[in-house]
Amino acid sequence: MMLPDYVVESALWGTLYAAGVMAAALTVAAVIQLVFVAVIRNRRRSNPDGLDVDMFQTVKGPAVLFAVIMGLFLAYLTLAQITHPAFEVIHGRDAWAKNVWLIIIIIEFSYLGSHLIQTMMTWYLHNVAAKTATDLDDKLIPPLRRLAPLIVYSITSLLVLDVVGIAINPMLAGLGIGGLAIALAVQPTLSNFFAGTYLISEGELNEGDYI
Repeated sequence: MMLPDYVVESALWGTLYAAGVMAAALTVAAVIQLVFVAVIRNRRRSNPDGLDVDMFQTVKGPAVLFAVIMGLFLAYLTLAQITHPAFEVIHGRDAWAKNVWLIIIIIEFSYLGSHLIQTMMTWYLHNVAAKTATDLDDKLIPPLRRLAPLIVYSITSLLVLDVVGIAINPMLAGLGIGGLAIALAVQPTLSNFFAGTYLISEGELNEGDYI
């Protein structure tokens, strides 16, 4: 981020510039909040049970937070370029800030992705699965909804480790071997799960049947 010389060389102008960047980011965050509130209110009136209402509600918070984080990051980058002795402690030290920013963004998008998946599954369970003739989806969606965040946050952890400079290739290889061992260990459980799923989907067993 290129700054004018008078900003880089002055503690006062540098501070004011960073404050202006932060104020602009907060303004954008407020506008995003107002837009989402208006859209959600409008969609809730026209289609109260629509998936889009829940999706907008889920995205609203992370979108506002993203604008604030961007403001903090850009404001810090501004202060890190100031050559005045008052900012000697942070001058030129923007590499670590970029890594911290990247980690926060990865975590935020992972949080958003996880909650979007859960929102879609919850909406499907309440608005679609309840109206279908079979109860297969009623029984499959809850465990899948609990499993999805584990998968998302596991991938997130690997990405964060990669950002901080920890090699993840050996870990991926270890996870492959460990996954194979776990799969062999839980093979009976998985067999029973899929067998039960098949019985439910085919309707071979009903409540009250004697086994």
